[in-house]
Amino acid sequence: MNNQLLTPEQSLESIAKGDPVYQPWQAYRRAFKWAAGQDKGSGFQRLEYPTLEAPLVRGQLLVLPTGQGAPLQTRQTDTVYLCVEGELEFVVGDAIFALNPLDLISIPAGTSYRFMNVALAQAQACFIEAKNDGAAASAVVSKTPAAPNHMVWERYRRDFRWTLPLAEKWGYHRGSGPLIISDGLRGHTVRQPPGQSTPWHYAPRDMLFMGIHHEVEFKAGGREFRLAPLDFLLIPAGTPYQYTNYALSEVVFLSIGGKLPPGKKGTYFASDPGWPIRADAPVIEVVIDKYGDARVFDGSGTAKT
Repeated sequence: MNNQLLTPEQSLESIAKGDPVYQPWQAYRRAFKWAAGQDKGSGFQRLEYPTLEAPLVRGQLLVLPTGQGAPLQTRQTDTVYLCVEGELEFVVGDAIFALNPLDLISIPAGTSYRFMNVALAQAQACFIEAKNDGAAASAVVSKTPAAPNHMVWERYRRDFRWTLPLAEKWGYHRGSGPLIISDGLRGHTVRQPPGQSTPWHYAPRDMLFMGIHHEVEFKAGGREFRLAPLDFLLIPAGTPYQYTNYALSEVVFLSIGGKLPPGKKGTYFASDPGWPIRADAPVIEVVIDKYGDARVFDGSGTAKT
């Protein structure tokens, strides 16, 4: 496994060639920088770690000491925050949203907000931002009302669906959390018990993964990657991947990507399709259900239940 820390430019070059980009915590943990508000005053100190870049999405780990936060800001791109550790408080207009571990918030482009660590211990958050065709300064204009989508783990943990292709079959058991969707981003948390895998498949968009609890092993692009807590992995659109939980505990990780191309869906394979993909790779037909998940096609035009 290559633990070399890549620059954003190198990350984009790898993605363009169809190569996954792996950024483990051990490789990037020393590359942080201190960020502060425009006034450089107290209350806005936080650690920002290197970003992982794809054409339509970027990801980054943020660490906030107690009592510190980020000043009022208005981004021209859709953003998603996942609380990894501690407690964060987001203020959007007159509304306040508390984020505890595994809670998410999606904030549409053009919405002003600020956030702070209100707990007595440090907080960690995964920051995901939409991009447009690789241009960092280009806005992904949200067509949805300027209202955040707040997903609380204590509520959405009951709404995991175990119906992804072959997920009903033991050996491929894994749960897909409710989608957090904006015009520029689409993702969810994933749960997978020990000893379970996913079929080989690829997405029509670049996918970013971040480890949260325990570890899971990915295979993609002829390589293997161990995704442990705070590790990042980018898999390019069209590159097949598969993951397996070889640990002794259930694994939880974030799976998110940029805007889904209109009319596109993932492609699933009955076995390893090889890399590059073999012409005779056996494809599993799937349809998209009402929740936005891929389901095995049963021949009648509906998802198999």
